[in-house]
Amino acid sequence: MPPFSDGTYLNTITRGGRTMRYLRISTGPQRDRYVHQLVAEAMLGRPLGPHEEVDHKDTDTLNNDWRN
Repeated sequence: MPPFSDGTYLNTITRGGRTMRYLRISTGPQRDRYVHQLVAEAMLGRPLGPHEEVDHKDTDTLNNDWRN
């Protein structure tokens, strides 16, 4: 999918038969990072570890509000 005008693009992943969509950064120093991971790192005040995962409370993978 081509990038959106805000510098993100939609990435689709299939795991265990379930298809999930996530926003990824398409430009700049955070290129190819997932938005939900960047939000979590900002809230934690540190980078995520290699085995840490970010879960969306409401299961909406496109809802990147910090409270989710």
